Amino acid sequence: MPRYLLKLYVTGQTPQSRRAMQNLRKICETELTGGYEIEVVDILKSPALAEQDKILATPAVIRQLPEPIKMVIGDLSDRTEVLLGLDIIAKEV
Repeated sequence: MPRYLLKLYVTGQTPQSRRAMQNLRKICETELTGGYEIEVVDILKSPALAEQDKILATPAVIRQLPEPIKMVIGDLSDRTEVLLGLDIIAKEV
């Protein structure tokens, strides 16, 4: 199974930021079981990182590995949209 490196950009500890974190963790636990790492970046504390990755809106998640880089913006509540946007193949049930 490929190793996924995901970077989640949020703006502070808002309800929308917390919801995006919960949604992403739930998707990863279900679909990537142990084969992932999530780095959470608060753009209020690390604006240079957001500028480097060209983040214009939050919450946003970037799949850095495996390449190519993919990005999804929003609270990540639509599981299908996240899986397609990050090009993650869902497990067979």
